[in-house]
Amino acid sequence: MQEHNDVTTHLLAEALLLEGLNPDSAAFALDHVTDASMEPEIPAGATIGVDLRSQDVCQETPYLVSYSGFRGIRYLKRRSDGLLTLKSASPEHRDLTLKFGEMLDLTVIGRVFYWEARAN
Repeated sequence: MQEHNDVTTHLLAEALLLEGLNPDSAAFALDHVTDASMEPEIPAGATIGVDLRSQDVCQETPYLVSYSGFRGIRYLKRRSDGLLTLKSASPEHRDLTLKFGEMLDLTVIGRVFYWEARAN
């Protein structure tokens, strides 16, 4: 996880309050997006807030995940056939569908609840 400045910390504290989380006791982390796989929704270089306590898969919610050497943000979609799809927001990045055995290698780090693009 990366270091952050006072402005980002203040904005993150506001986002935590909007989520109903106490900034003093919430388990969260800051990180930076390093690729464009979630653009245009979450741009490369954005600072993200991750709720480390929220690891249950909810549809239409971005998560910070780790899988087979990849670490990044994906939407997780549980399919009716039991498979799990890791979905990117960018049409340039293909979805990845995991079979049950492959899911064992997936780590859901937490739910991304906040992002802020860097000012140029």
